[in-house]
Formats: sequence, structure tokens, C-alpha cells
Amino acid sequence: MHRASSKELNQALDLDLRGNIQPIKAMIYLIIRKAFQSNLPRIHGLGYVDFFLNNLKEFQSRHSDSLAFVMNQLQIIQKKLESLQPFLRFVAEERPYKRLQDCATQLISKAYELEYIVDACISKEAPHWCLEHWLTDITEEITCVKADLAETQEKKLRRPVIDDHKSSQLVRAPRMKEKIVGLEDVRNELRDKLTKGCQELDVIPIVGMPGLGKTTLAENLYSDGSVVEHFDICAQCFVSQVYRRIDLLLAILRDATGETPRLSSGADAADLLRKILCRKRYLILVDDVWEASAWDDLSPCFYDAKNGSRIILTTRHLEVANFARSVSEPIPLPGILAKMEKKEESWKQVANTLSSHIHGDTKAIVELSYQNLPYHLKPCFLYFGAFLEDRVIDVSRLTKLWTSEGFIKSFESESRRLEKIAEGYLENLIGKNLVVVVKRSSDGKIEACRLHDVMLEFCKEKATEENLLLWIIRMCNVAWLFVKWIILKNGARLAHLLDLYFFRSDTDICARLPVPKPGFTISRILQNFKFLKVLDLEHCIVIDFCPTDLVYMRYLSAEIDQNSIPASISNLSNLETLVLKSRGQISLPVTLRRMVKLRHLHIAQYFTISNAEKPFDDDSLKFYDLCTLSQPYFSCVEDFELMLRKAPNIRELECKFKGVCSVPFPVLDFSTQLETLHIIGEAVEFQHRYPVCISASNLKILKLSFFRLGHEHLSNIAQLQNLRAIEFDDEKWEVRDGEFPQLKVLKLMFCRSLEEWTASDDAFPNLELLFLRGLENLKEIPSCFEDNYSLKSIEATNLL
Repeated sequence: MHRASSKELNQALDLDLRGNIQPIKAMIYLIIRKAFQSNLPRIHGLGYVDFFLNNLKEFQSRHSDSLAFVMNQLQIIQKKLESLQPFLRFVAEERPYKRLQDCATQLISKAYELEYIVDACISKEAPHWCLEHWLTDITEEITCVKADLAETQEKKLRRPVIDDHKSSQLVRAPRMKEKIVGLEDVRNELRDKLTKGCQELDVIPIVGMPGLGKTTLAENLYSDGSVVEHFDICAQCFVSQVYRRIDLLLAILRDATGETPRLSSGADAADLLRKILCRKRYLILVDDVWEASAWDDLSPCFYDAKNGSRIILTTRHLEVANFARSVSEPIPLPGILAKMEKKEESWKQVANTLSSHIHGDTKAIVELSYQNLPYHLKPCFLYFGAFLEDRVIDVSRLTKLWTSEGFIKSFESESRRLEKIAEGYLENLIGKNLVVVVKRSSDGKIEACRLHDVMLEFCKEKATEENLLLWIIRMCNVAWLFVKWIILKNGARLAHLLDLYFFRSDTDICARLPVPKPGFTISRILQNFKFLKVLDLEHCIVIDFCPTDLVYMRYLSAEIDQNSIPASISNLSNLETLVLKSRGQISLPVTLRRMVKLRHLHIAQYFTISNAEKPFDDDSLKFYDLCTLSQPYFSCVEDFELMLRKAPNIRELECKFKGVCSVPFPVLDFSTQLETLHIIGEAVEFQHRYPVCISASNLKILKLSFFRLGHEHLSNIAQLQNLRAIEFDDEKWEVRDGEFPQLKVLKLMFCRSLEEWTASDDAFPNLELLFLRGLENLKEIPSCFEDNYSLKSIEATNLL
């Protein structure tokens, strides 16, 4: 009887378990997915989907067996995401409203999840049923996003066609006249611009962050008695981020005519305003313009009768000011404040009267500026929170980091490099007064930047809030670990290793680990960051290994205590930037040829490639994406030429060179892509002259260190049409008529051997900037510069 009861009980339990297994599975799946999603960053780079799609294609080919059970689902998802790429490019180019931004965020979040799922399929870390369920849900969710976008587009097409392309907002009532203090000289200067000067219509833009007093200054000028008397018509409107064109036009018409006309469309209002203004001298104040499109809505109404009419425009965005300007340069408000009297009482008055925000609500000002950034600039701005206070940031490094993090969206229709697009993003942040320029090159390119402490603190706090960055600080910042985009699967637990606290997790997406010296092995840490994209040690720790298991990594920068790199580095097939510092020569393996995605390869001191003939004997293997290369060691010209053939798109090259060639006068024929070239010779052979002819039609910067060309070959360089800057050392230099025809910047720095420098009167016909430094033995500067009318500036230091 007992045995029968036990058997029946077991059967009942078995039936009950079978009946409930599906709900249990569903519950487990939901718990896993929600835990994963809750730790995703809430702000994303629009280029992340590009990364995922590129990797997905490779994984489908390389791991077809492991992915066979989900291959159909992945291909469906791949097609859906590819069809949505134009939408993501639209988000990167325009300023879409929040609903479209939310759609973009959902799509990028799906890319994070898909990356984990594909990896779990390959590594067999999760049951098939869970991954299949997950993929099914993602497919349905992407379909819903597409449907939402289609519905939004359909509503837009059905919307009544009038010129009022923005949502309605009532025009702000004018404020009471406020007294402005401490800026009397500037105010008088601007008043003269309004009442004097050219007869053409002039737009005077005032630029600055919110709360600095743009509107106060503009309204003070607008209501000045002498200004009012000078114009026949004075009118103003307040634009803001959300507006209707017809409301703005009616506000101007109301001030211009003293009444509000009854008009039904923006076209009618624009036509009436144009007729009213066409024969009058008018002053229009257009306050708080957010976008160039708002100026496009209004500017056709402002007829230029060549009678001295003026427009005052206030904006927080420099690009809008530049777009609207006509004669006068934009006036940055920080620049205005810099001209104010340096007296304590003046600044106290400014703090009390210019704006209540200046004194007490700085964070709110930055928050407002951040919230109104375009979608694609938000992660770029918050990323500054990864840097230390008062740190001068190298722009070249910053743009590479942004690109590796997936912040930059590629455009198929454009040939621009991702780093070039990133530079444009940085210019936008600078134009919005969020980033400060520290250094520009002689041709105006930004080389270094930094953030004000207030901005930096905001970036750290906001990035933490958005789950983008996490700072872990121990013992007054003696040792710290910076972790980015952490996804915790099994829960975070603190571990201790050589006085460094760190998070341990099985599915960390990305980390950045700047740690103080003395260095130590961190391999035990890195094995827990499987989806690492960027490892930037900033040369502040010496590692004794190469992290070759982090197959998703795109950026690696470290100081390494090895003289050779293992062949397994080719496992890092996604690596785009490799920066290694060592105490001596580094030998790279032949497997380097497999890393075809490399864009930037920098090895300090210098490097050689073991068995150099082997990695390059196959003509089909080329580094088409390689843009910058530093510092390979070439033992002869033939090695030099071989590298040039294998990397045809190099833009910047710094190399160490020794030896010549069996050909008496070899020609180093560089591609049209090369813009910067630095050749370093052997110091012990400094007196030796290399019979080498350099041919590079687009070369802009040339630097020769311990590398002397023959006089006839140096003369050949003078014919390079695009050369802007040159640095070399020689005892004697003669420049003849017509040489260096396009040179705009000439830099002679630390040419300690140069004694005689002669130049004809017609040399350097387009030179604008001349930098001379460290010419200790130069007897005299050529007299041709005395009468060079194109020359704008001469900077000379340490000439004796």
C-alpha cells in the first residue's frame, strides 16, 4: 500500500512539474532579461548599431555551427536593423522630437541585448530555449518600433500644410526694463553698431549660455532712448525651442503697427510684414533663437533697403549666430564680460542684477543646456566625466575614444572619416560654450580642450545617473577604478587585489581602468570584462601581458613591459586603435596582417615586424583602413616602399629610418592621402645625406629629424603644392624664386645646425605665419620677409 502511494505521488509530482515547466521558464527568462535591461545605459551612441551589424556578419560566417539554431532569427533581425539605419542617420543629422529619440534609444538597447545573445550562443553560456525566446521578443519589439515610425510619418503627411512647422507657444510678454551694470563700454560700442556704421542691413548676434544675461543686454539696447529715436520701427519677438512661425510674425507686426492683424496663415503674415518694413528703417529684436531653421522662417521678411536697418539676435548656439550673421561678428557674452571693469563692486552688481542663475543655480543652467543638446551630442558631452579635473585633453585621443565607444554614426553617402565627424561634434560642443579650447594648430584645427570644473562635475553626476559611467573611489582617491557601462548578471561583489577595489562580473560591457603606479598584473581583472570595447590605461600602469581574449575590444592603450607581442593579438579582430609604450624596441608578430580593421597604430619608441617579408608577401592583404602609423623601423628604402603599398590610405606617418637603397636616387612616392610625414634618422649618422626624393602631392606637414636630404632633394620639396609647415635641420638653406608657392605656415624649430639661410625676394609668396624657435646659430633672417605683404605674424624665440 505504501509503495503504491509513493508511486502515485511521484507520478502526480511529475505531471505537475511538466505542467508548470513553461511558466517557470518564462519567469526565469523575464528575470534574466529585466536584470540585464535595468543595468543598460540610458543614453547611447548612434554608432553602436553599426558595430553590432558588422560583428554579426562576421560571426555568422565564423561561428555558423554554434549559431545554426538561431540563424534564421538573426538574419531576420539583421534585415530589420539594416532597414532602420536611415532613421538612425536622420537622428544623427537632425534634432528630432522626443518620441523619435525614444525609438532610437530602443533600437540601440536591442543591439546591446543582441550582442550578449550572440555571444551566449557561441560560448554556450545560456540554454537554447531562453535565447530563442529572447530573440523572438526582440524581433517583435523591433517590428513595433518600425510600425511606430511609420505611423509617425503618416501623421506628419496628414498634418495641415501651413508654414508653421513647430508646435504652438504663446509669445512671451516683454519684460520690464532692467538695468545692466559693469558693461558701459561694451554697451556704448553696441549702441554705435546700431545707430552708426554701414547702411546695409546688419544682424548683430549675442551668444552665451542661459542665465548669463543675453536678453537683459539686448533689451537694454533695444529700449535705449537714442536707439529708439534712430529707427522708424522697433519690434521684437521671443522664439525659444518650441514656436509657431505665425505667432512670431504676429508679435513683430503688433509692435510695428500697434495692432494685431487678423491673418490665418504664416504666408499672409510674412507678406504683410515684408511690405511694412520695405520702406522703413527698422530695429528687430529676435530673442532666444535655438536653431538655424527658426532664422530661415523669419529672415525673408527683413528687406534690406540699404538704410541702416538692424537686427539684434540672441542665441545660446554659436553655429546659429554664424548662420544668421551678415556684417558684424557674433558677440560671445563671456567675451563681453571679459571686457568689464576689473572691480569687485562691478562684479557684485553683475552677480545681483545680470541674472539670478549666475549666483545660485549653475547646475540648473548646465542641465538646461544638456537637455537641449541634440541626441548624438549627449553621450559625447557626458564622456568628459571620465577625465580628471584640470586635465588638458588631447583632441586626437578624444575623437578616437568617441569613435571606439560607438558615439559616432557613419554615413554611407559621405567619405568623411569617423574622426572627422567626431571633430565636428566637438566643434558643436565648443560652439555651445560647453567645452573650452586650450590649443589650436597654426591652421586653426583644435588640438587640445578641457572642461570647466562645473561642467566636469555635472558630467560625472549625470553620467552616473544615466548609468553610463561609474567611479569607485577608495581612501581619498589614492587608488581608484573607473568602470563604464557595467552590466551585472550575478550581482556585483567587491574583491581586493593589491590595494585596488574593483567590481567583478561575468558580463561587463565596457571598462576603463586608469590606475596609479606602481604597476601590477591586471589580467585577473580584465578576464571579467568580456565585452570590453575600450581599455585606456593612459600609460599610468605597466602591464606584463597583452589582453588577447577581449575579442570585442576596439581601443587599447597601455605601457607594456615586453619586447615582443604574442601572435594571439590577432584575436583582437575588432581592434581599431592600438597604442603601446615600451622602454625599447617592440617586435610585432606576422599575424598583425589579420587585423585589417586597424585604423591607428602607435608604438613608442619604435617597432619592427618579425619576418617582415612574410606578412606582406600576399598582394591581397592590405590595411585599407589604416590612417595613422607610428613608429615603424625601416632598415632600407625597400621596406619603406613595401609598407606604403600595403597601407595605401595612410594620412599620418612617423617612422624611424636607416639605410638607403640599391637605386642611386630612390623616390618615396606617397599616396595622395598622406598629409603629415615625420622621418627620424639615426643620430650617429646625422651628417649623412640621404639621396631620397619625397613625392607626396597632398603633404601638408613635413618634419625631418636627424634625416638630412641632399640639397637637390630639399629643393624638390619646395615644389610640393600643399605644404603648409616644414621642420628640418641643416647647415645651409637656399630658397629660390617661386619655391614653396602655397606654403602658409613655416616652422623652423630647433634647427641648431642652421647657420646660413638665404631666400629670394619672391620666395614664400603666400606665407602667412612664420615660427622660428631654437635657431641658435642662425646668423640672420632673410630680408624677403620685410616686404612680404601676405605675412600676418612672426613668432621668434631663442634665436641667440
